[in-house]
Amino acid sequence: MDADFKDIKIIVFDLDDTLYPERQFAESGFRAVSTWLKSSGITEKELFPEMWRQFCEGTRGTVFNDVLKGAGIVPEDSLIKKLVDVYRAHKPTVSLYPDALFILNHFHEKKKLGLLTDGYLQTQENKVKALEIEHFFDIMVLTDEIGRKFWKPHPSGYKKVMDRFGLSGNECLYIADNPKKDFYGALSLGWKTVQIKRADGIYRDEASTDTDCQADITVGDLYQLVTVVE
Repeated sequence: MDADFKDIKIIVFDLDDTLYPERQFAESGFRAVSTWLKSSGITEKELFPEMWRQFCEGTRGTVFNDVLKGAGIVPEDSLIKKLVDVYRAHKPTVSLYPDALFILNHFHEKKKLGLLTDGYLQTQENKVKALEIEHFFDIMVLTDEIGRKFWKPHPSGYKKVMDRFGLSGNECLYIADNPKKDFYGALSLGWKTVQIKRADGIYRDEASTDTDCQADITVGDLYQLVTVVE
């Protein structure tokens, strides 16, 4: 194990598929959209099962269009925009992974903790509120507050953490799941990095051949952070 991990003063977590299953949010969102369609009188049919089936089969970006067409509903742009808004703004039913709850409790009094996550601001705020995790963190960086151009892999979010506490890169650790965007900004500032590859993670099969994007180590669960850091 790299001895530099023992110098870590702040542990910063990604949110989606790191602390909770992103699939939970998708399921919750599709249920909200299906409910809205029925309550608005657009359809009497329950469309959630087809939305969820397509998502589970890997469809991304066209689920609403495809499902509406299948139900005989014209997917007009204004309707699709409304469904996307409902999906992003709904109050989700989500819960922490057991190892995430354990590790947040474990390090809460031992290290500074941070959250750094991309995504539309209202969506990410709703997730954080639903998970009831605000009290764990000394800093939360929702990058949409800075501006979408500063979403990962841009280093601004990581720099904000360093500046807040006056830390150098080797004193910061970032744990996340997507090698194509999560680690470049952190590594460019000298952070230590850990990739979590969960069995149900949406990006579990993603890989990057760019050495600037590869985490220092990979773990299968957050329990292993105890050994990594301590």
